Amino acid sequence: MRQLRELPRMDYDTKSTILGVTASGVNPRKRMQKDTEKNGHPFSHFEVKPIGLWQRLSEHFGITHIVDFTPGSAALAIAASGAVEYDGIAVNDAHRDWLDSICDRCVMYMAVRDREFSKGLYDEPDFVDKVEKYFGGTMMEARKLMEPVDDDDKDDSDSGSGGEDE
Repeated sequence: MRQLRELPRMDYDTKSTILGVTASGVNPRKRMQKDTEKNGHPFSHFEVKPIGLWQRLSEHFGITHIVDFTPGSAALAIAASGAVEYDGIAVNDAHRDWLDSICDRCVMYMAVRDREFSKGLYDEPDFVDKVEKYFGGTMMEARKLMEPVDDDDKDDSDSGSGGEDE
């Protein structure tokens, strides 16, 4: 399962524009509310299927094109990046813009990780070096989305799983 810290985040205004004010309210669990105030709101706390699961399913069934009518926080789009054609239907313009920013981060990350992938994006020899230099912070954010969390790195305060409120 994906941890809370692996989910893409957004500010209160964006979430309330996409899902409504009710869905963007205060979390009754103190620890989760502190995390939300610090890192932003996840689209949904229930999007816990790992990116690797979506990738393996696509590979296993030989999927070549995905049309997603419920893109949520773009887990399936992230899994499809670079391997499968993907079309997601956003709820509104704010949702579309937020999903685009997530996918942009993931494409930047893949361009740096896979030199063959980056050749198809831009024909400039030092393109990847420039991306790494100027978008280092964005690369770190994308890494959280694209790479699974090691068991050694897990921290109960970030997991968003049960437990007592403080």
